Formats: sequence, C-alpha cells, structure tokens
Amino acid sequence: MGRQRHVRFRPQESRASIGGRVTDSSDAAIGGARIQVQNLETGVSIGAVTNDAGVFRVPFLLPGRYKVTAEQPGFKTYSREDLQLRVNDSLDLPIRMELGAVAESVEVRARRWVQPG
Repeated sequence: MGRQRHVRFRPQESRASIGGRVTDSSDAAIGGARIQVQNLETGVSIGAVTNDAGVFRVPFLLPGRYKVTAEQPGFKTYSREDLQLRVNDSLDLPIRMELGAVAESVEVRARRWVQPG
C-alpha cells in the first residue's frame, strides 16, 4: 500500500471588506472617529472606530452597494455613497475630514466602481 496524501483546500472568501485611514486637512491621523458602513440594499449597518493611527477596517461584508460615514467632534461629517463591493473585494477608502461643526457634512457620491489596488 502506498502513502495517502492529504490535500488541503482553502475555501474562497465570499465576503468583502472596507478599510482605510481617516485624516484631517494636514494629513494628521484622526483617532477615535466613528465609522458607519451601511448596506444600501439590506439597510444593515456596521460600526467601527479608528485606532490612534486613524486606521479602520470593517470585514465580512456581503457583496452589494454601501454607504460609509465618518464622524468626529470638531469635524464635518463625511459621507460617501454607492460604493460597490464584489466577492473578495478589499476596498481601501482614505477619508479626509474637514474642520467644522458635526451638523455640517461633506458628501461624496461615487459615479463608477473603482477597482481595488
């Protein structure tokens, strides 16, 4: 009898993720910013908070259209809609926040899908 050989298969990831770095107009990191990622088709929203380097990551997202918002006291609310995620996408979304009251907002609308790098 010969030796049996075991082959491991890694299942393909069917979910996507959004991550990035939140900065101010001078490119300084904004730690503690509240991030909301909302699936525009299901309405499900997932929250995250940036670390001290301004970095955030929201994993395990289903493919679909998303809206991302970022809030931090002393800055205008950032909002970006129509971000299209496909299976296994890992979208890098740099966020630049502007000084201002929380009641003010900056909205960015995507016109087309951007291929993750």
